[in-house]
Amino acid sequence: MAAMEDVTAPWTMILDVRWRPTPRVYDGRTRLLLLLESQKRLRAFKIDDEIVRAVVGKDVEILLSPTHISIADSTGSGDSEAFNAVLDAAKEAVDFRATSVSASFQHLVPFALRGDYEESRISAAKGLFGRSLVDGFTVTDTATLVDGKTEESGSLFKAEFGIVDREEALERLSKKFGRLRSSEQPDFSHVKFDEREISDAALYVDSTWHRHSKIPQNAGSEWFVNLGREYSQEAGRLVSGVFRRVSVTG
Repeated sequence: MAAMEDVTAPWTMILDVRWRPTPRVYDGRTRLLLLLESQKRLRAFKIDDEIVRAVVGKDVEILLSPTHISIADSTGSGDSEAFNAVLDAAKEAVDFRATSVSASFQHLVPFALRGDYEESRISAAKGLFGRSLVDGFTVTDTATLVDGKTEESGSLFKAEFGIVDREEALERLSKKFGRLRSSEQPDFSHVKFDEREISDAALYVDSTWHRHSKIPQNAGSEWFVNLGREYSQEAGRLVSGVFRRVSVTG
């Protein structure tokens, strides 16, 4: 069984801050790039119609549209210093009024094989659904999509999870497919996940999180980053619980 800190630590993180589109957003795109360049953060950028994409660090990139900014960290750490700097620059350049904040995470937890890969997927399905979904019908694989809500904070979430082999893990981490992937977020297709240690079988969890709570008018970058950290902790608890369920021997 994987260590608990490995279970709860995400492999990737994306923080989304949304706002109502205004003319200043269009005017502010170039200002944002210039600010990031002056801070020696801007490594590369691309402007495609209304979308601005930029690499602003070794592991951090952004996507800016008229309605939101997405900040992606391919290490999953949610680098506070980098996220704060990007949000401060966006606030200065665009002067946005945030209407919602969400975050997305990918978790990959090593899963001990029980027999071969097919037998391990059946065992994991039994942990979720019991010995059979319906009498006489054994679940041999599952890619489960759920919607939910946390009781304590009221966070709403969507999650997709299942047991994957190394090849599928690499494709999912790169966001080549998956039911929660979004064209409005940076993808991770350029990240060399194959250089990281990935087991032959793993529990993969992709999740998105948001709340309907009011955003303070004077919310600074630290407020958004702290909320992202809270989402990360909730995602970790979800992954930990799912991992315990699929690890139960049927």
